[in-house]
Amino acid sequence: MIVKFFCDKANDRGIRISEDCFGDVASGLQELARTQKELWLRVCAFLKNLASIETVDGLPCYVERLEQERSKGSLYVMQVPKTRQGGCFCIYFCKYQERDDSVVFLCSELKQGRLKNMNRAKQLLNEYCKMVKGK
Repeated sequence: MIVKFFCDKANDRGIRISEDCFGDVASGLQELARTQKELWLRVCAFLKNLASIETVDGLPCYVERLEQERSKGSLYVMQVPKTRQGGCFCIYFCKYQERDDSVVFLCSELKQGRLKNMNRAKQLLNEYCKMVKGK
């Protein structure tokens, strides 16, 4: 599976989608590495294993589809690990141009209780869909 990262602002070269880790997910991973090293290592191992998964449907059970709107695509969230005292790291994502073998990471959060970045994820999904349709 190919993983791409989406950023709400273009970088210095005008790029908003890249296979290089940048944007909100990169910031979340850096914060996690600084504050919760054990969880960060688990998330990194999970992300490395994504390369061996062929389609979104083959993702582990701790990935769930949050909503699907025909015009906007599907919004998913993955929790690593599924449950953990002290919180889970959640990454919101969608399929890359509706391809089953590629995903776009939109944003992330350290979940301690309820999902808090749902509205931000929906906003970024809308921006991503508009950008893709504009090409």
